Amino acid sequence: MTQIYSVDIEQGCVIQVEKLVSLYCSKDRGVGNVADSAIDDIQRHHMKRYYNIFSLHQKIWSEIWRRVDVDIELTPEEASPTLKREHLEAVKKEERELRVLNGSEEDPSSEEFFRATTAKEKMERVEHLPLTKYSDIAKATNEEDLLAAASRHLQLVLRFNMFHLTQTVSFNTIGLDTSIPARGLHGESYRGHIFWDELFVFPSYNLRLPEVTRTLLLYRFYRLDAARDRAKQLGYFGACYPWQSSSTGKEETQEVHYNPMNKTWGPDYSSNQLHVNIAVFYNIWDYYNVTGDRSFIALYGAEMMLEIARFWGLKAIYNEKTDRYDIDGVMGPDEFHEKYPDTDKAGLKNNAYTNVMVAWLLDKALLVLNQLLPEARRQEMMSRLHLSKLELDRWEHITFRMAVPFLTETPGIIAQFEGWEQLLDLNWDAYRKKYGTINRMDRILKSEGDSPDRYKLAKQADTCMLFYLLPEQELLRILAQLGYPFTRELIHKNITYYLKHTSHGSTLSYVVFAHILHKFDSKKAWKFYRTFVMSDIGDTQGGTTSEGIHVVPLAASINMLLMQFCGIDTSYNAIRIDPHLTKVISRLAFRFSYQHQWIRVKLYDSVLTVAVDGDSGSEDKVPIIIRDTLHFLLPGSKMQFHLP
Repeated sequence: MTQIYSVDIEQGCVIQVEKLVSLYCSKDRGVGNVADSAIDDIQRHHMKRYYNIFSLHQKIWSEIWRRVDVDIELTPEEASPTLKREHLEAVKKEERELRVLNGSEEDPSSEEFFRATTAKEKMERVEHLPLTKYSDIAKATNEEDLLAAASRHLQLVLRFNMFHLTQTVSFNTIGLDTSIPARGLHGESYRGHIFWDELFVFPSYNLRLPEVTRTLLLYRFYRLDAARDRAKQLGYFGACYPWQSSSTGKEETQEVHYNPMNKTWGPDYSSNQLHVNIAVFYNIWDYYNVTGDRSFIALYGAEMMLEIARFWGLKAIYNEKTDRYDIDGVMGPDEFHEKYPDTDKAGLKNNAYTNVMVAWLLDKALLVLNQLLPEARRQEMMSRLHLSKLELDRWEHITFRMAVPFLTETPGIIAQFEGWEQLLDLNWDAYRKKYGTINRMDRILKSEGDSPDRYKLAKQADTCMLFYLLPEQELLRILAQLGYPFTRELIHKNITYYLKHTSHGSTLSYVVFAHILHKFDSKKAWKFYRTFVMSDIGDTQGGTTSEGIHVVPLAASINMLLMQFCGIDTSYNAIRIDPHLTKVISRLAFRFSYQHQWIRVKLYDSVLTVAVDGDSGSEDKVPIIIRDTLHFLLPGSKMQFHLP
């Protein structure tokens, strides 16, 4: 409806027009007729001026920012070359960037920039860059200004990432029936579907906005029946969540995939990525680990976890010849390998990531049932789900006898799946020379009438996801329980092996490898971090940001600071803080929540300060492990530790 207002105005007079718009939909809370609700809202605010409403908006954002902001400062050694890399990495060809990140070729331009001895010389080396976006860098006249400018730029990028992430899910999400689309709410890519990306986003929310995580986990609970239906369609009981989920919780994955290299359509087998079921289980467990929210486990989490465990307990088939349990017909996180060469049967056998994580989740499912649930609730679950001692005994047996393939030609290397060793080696240099950018080797090979199924290559981390999700001691425990002795040195050996076989066809790949490399090769890990932290603000994927943000690197840019550089780990029934700032970061400060208590952390000049807020209403001591020593902090207190 058009509204026309006429106003008499004299010369020199200023008239300010304010317009309020109120939007409601049927899914909003406390809504009957949406039009009436919108009108009531306008009438409720019609006497308020715009700045009053805007002021409230600012206060709400301040509350969010108080929780999620991170204060960071770079060391002089890192800040100077960063000024040039920060710009160049966004425009370099992906193939050139890949060689530098893999260490097969040095970056002489960065080295030349690093060797510059004065701020003036450094500025001369960035004169050709678009400095209008970085006026503080352009105005730098000395080394101190240059250092501050570089730190501010990284701070800006981190805040950009958190802003767009909280635009997707924040306090307003609480109580809604929603989760996190892989590309946020910013574009049409992936049609707003929910994948396994929650796995990489929830850690940040668990520590800063746990109330939001709880709501997002309920999205899966409300679709548990749909997951049960999918399990039945696959021939099993229990629950199997879909690779792509939307409103109904049914499988929404497309059946064909378009290859822009040769402009053809081919079959899409990605619905066989049943590991999304593992991600749902892991997310529930990780949320509980941080929050201690037993009521959520009792009311919602346990039922999902037990039904997921039931599915995998049936999916794992006992092999009498090997005295092991096998899992067949799945795709791993790699995504390039959809099936074995020269066969039409989709799926692979004994994907190592899937098998180890299934052994882990069955172990945790038994713990949830026997230790976390009150006895009355435990009996209710046993009765409602018809869980028998025979079935539970089978789960336990699987946790000791699950098959995990290893390479015979390279001892200590976990095979990505059974048969990996028989695949061909790819001539990486030949394809780099021919195509330049080879991140999407699957499309290149298919356009040539070949198939990635024939080669030892991966789009992104697959086996190495084990080192990303499971704490080192937990992984070694599970493998030892399965009868596969493993060591910390072998973890590094596996990372190195698979790094050489990965094309990094997604930002997710840089996220995982940056995370797992940090304790072994901090320099290379930082290069990966610098790559994915710029994913959206620099549109490093070559135009894909216009289709929607990438929630994984946005969240991971914060996750890595908290969990790798600061070393926060909540898997010890306490907060473990084990900083590894290396020579890159000189100061890091942030807040996080652990079991309903807010904790402030500051790292500066090898001094770690940990403080517990005194306004949480709790008098419980907070257990904190620093360098393997357990300390207890009362609300309102703080401690300082001098780190070597």
